[in-house]
Amino acid sequence: MTKMQLRQRPRLHTEVLGGQRRSFMGLQRTPPPKPAMMGYLVAQGFIIVLLADLGIATVTGKVTTVRSVCQAAGFWKGPVEFEEAHGVKR
Repeated sequence: MTKMQLRQRPRLHTEVLGGQRRSFMGLQRTPPPKPAMMGYLVAQGFIIVLLADLGIATVTGKVTTVRSVCQAAGFWKGPVEFEEAHGVKR
């Protein structure tokens, strides 16, 4: 065996047939999405996660994870007391 034959990677998992790259199961690999589409997919996933968090918080009667994290960081203050908001003195 020559040095060149030793350096070649084994082609167990991918092979090129007719200009198309295929995986080891014979499935075609699609090209990666464009940056704009990738941003859209990430935003869509983020919205789904936030909606799931809101749904779970609504069902359990607790605050959302986003709100508790923001309160811990000091970005979101707790709710104002009724008396303080409406000027009621007792």
